[in-house]
Amino acid sequence: MPHAARHLFRHKTRKQPFSNTLHFIAGLQAVVLILGFTLGWDTLAHFIQSLFSDL
Repeated sequence: MPHAARHLFRHKTRKQPFSNTLHFIAGLQAVVLILGFTLGWDTLAHFIQSLFSDL
């Protein structure tokens, strides 16, 4: 009987949140690359700096 409730206490690491975060970061990097090539790196750098200068 000691193993009857084992399934209640066992857990597997959920990899879905990590996978979602990884896809988000990859998507964000793709957006930055596309904007960098289309708008120019200097324009993009100034835009990103302006976003963080208000913090």
